[in-house]
Amino acid sequence: MSVSTRTFFIAAVFVLAAPSLFADWNLDLSGSSISFTTVKADHLAENHRFDSFAGRVTEAGEVRLVVPLDSSNTGIAIRDERIREMLFDNTTIEAVVTAQIDPARVPAVGTTVALSLPLNLAIVGVELDFTAAVLVTRVSGGQVIVSSRGPVLLNVERLGWARGVEKLREVAGLPSISHAVPVSFVLSFERER
Repeated sequence: MSVSTRTFFIAAVFVLAAPSLFADWNLDLSGSSISFTTVKADHLAENHRFDSFAGRVTEAGEVRLVVPLDSSNTGIAIRDERIREMLFDNTTIEAVVTAQIDPARVPAVGTTVALSLPLNLAIVGVELDFTAAVLVTRVSGGQVIVSSRGPVLLNVERLGWARGVEKLREVAGLPSISHAVPVSFVLSFERER
């Protein structure tokens, strides 16, 4: 194979692959989850989840994830009501996570790559920057799964929620509620057709 033929072949492969690598991707809720853990009374840990969220990755690699915090589901209705009242003042508050990912870092089909992804979290005027260790798995030409390699630790004091957590502790009659909240996620993105 001549150099020019080889160059043409490589270019053709890239052009054919480009639509699957560089396209808009939408979050598929059926294959996704965002969970968080709370620790009360020093050692009692409970897992919870968010029932609603939406996300998108643009062709340029701009990531945006929106989580309505009033969709938190602790499995106990009265506790969910208290969280909405004492932390969120019965208003709809959204957590918005943004990031930038290099589309060239999306792995080939059937493979996984580990990345350290700088993220920005914005909630009612508070912005936090942190880095999440993630695994990006290319399941097929049209599906990519991004999952946390370990929990992302959020501190309620940095979010301005320490007073609300103290109210929750008092109402529940607990000796303590941890201000550190581990958050884990599995996000399945499907390529737009």
